[in-house]
Amino acid sequence: EWERYRALVGGGPHATGTELATAYDALLRGKDQTVREQAATEWCAWEDAVVSLDAQRKPGSKWDDPVARMSFARQCAHYFSQHGFLPDGGLLANAHELHGIPGALIHGRLDLTAPLVTAYRMSQAWPEAEFHPISGAGHSSGPGMGETIGDVLDRFAADWPIAERA
Repeated sequence: EWERYRALVGGGPHATGTELATAYDALLRGKDQTVREQAATEWCAWEDAVVSLDAQRKPGSKWDDPVARMSFARQCAHYFSQHGFLPDGGLLANAHELHGIPGALIHGRLDLTAPLVTAYRMSQAWPEAEFHPISGAGHSSGPGMGETIGDVLDRFAADWPIAERA
């Protein structure tokens, strides 16, 4: 999957993720619609490969919609190519700015794209945030992930005074 992902943009064997994201970003913003669509398809195929916990996975049907596929790929490539518009370690270094704001960090222990320690460190720097490591889950799915997200959202919504919702 990595070779296929790199092949479209000609990334060499030592190309970094940022270099590849920058190359994809350029293709996804280009004038050639066929190239844009191919780049979006390849980006989403790579996304499916790295977030899946099942080596025999089948591509997700969420990418059947060309608008969803293009939107997702363009947003990811743009933000990844810019490091999320944050310096390395910037979010963690400035976590004190979140003081007093409740939050929840829900993270799969088997996430191949982001190590669990990242969410753990953020939870230590942001005491108001709940930390929910999900044992059998990966990046965005797995046993317990959806239920935990739903429970947290339901609880946060119930705790938010109606007068403030308007």
